[in-house]
Amino acid sequence: MMQSAAVSVQFCNLDAFITIRVPKRRGLLSAFMLLLQHIEFQVLNATLSTTENTSFHSIHAQIPNETNIDRDDL
Repeated sequence: MMQSAAVSVQFCNLDAFITIRVPKRRGLLSAFMLLLQHIEFQVLNATLSTTENTSFHSIHAQIPNETNIDRDDL
């Protein structure tokens, strides 16, 4: 049985709270962290929980005051 993925992103001022539930796959967390680094988010905390088939990622990141990101892009 194929599992689905779920992503949730919530913003509170400059803070972003991201949760990701996906079928277990190597390298996903590091790829996502590189994406956040590329768009200049500062990761304050990240946790990873796994079961036999599923990975759950919880990330608290912050958008820097000086950024090229347009609020509409979020």
